[in-house]
Amino acid sequence: MKENGLPPFLKNETCAVSGHRVLPAGFDEEALAAALKGIADEGFRVFLVGMAIGFDTACFRQLLKLREDDPSLRIAAVVPCVGQENYFREKDREIYRDYLSRADYKVVLEDGYKEGCMLKRNDFMLENSSLLLAHLRVRRGGTWYTVKKARSLGVPVLFFPEGDAPTLT
Repeated sequence: MKENGLPPFLKNETCAVSGHRVLPAGFDEEALAAALKGIADEGFRVFLVGMAIGFDTACFRQLLKLREDDPSLRIAAVVPCVGQENYFREKDREIYRDYLSRADYKVVLEDGYKEGCMLKRNDFMLENSSLLLAHLRVRRGGTWYTVKKARSLGVPVLFFPEGDAPTLT
């Protein structure tokens, strides 16, 4: 592990987020904010974000706004590898760096890209949380893997938007 800035925290107060990098047209960030607030209102204080563009970025943005009203909320950036942002567009790299600097905690799992490091990041988030908020529209890729893994570990999955996930069987 390259860096671990996570203090001990209560797993039952920790929620991980996972979703697709490409969001559908008309993606409703206000509804996302409401979903995250609802999770926080249920007692979740720490949110683990994998720092990918798309759903992760949208969650981070809304969590920053929620944290303004509730300073007890914490955002943990879970970075799969040093240089994760190297292949992002310049605008996305700027957002990534800004959000990384505003995270309450940071963990970097690998010194550089290694095959499977993105899934290792997702596993880390599941092992350290008791709820997964997932934006899942297709049965393939990292989010599909993470939802299946959450189910196998007994971690409850809350889909965003509710009822929008494909059949999981």
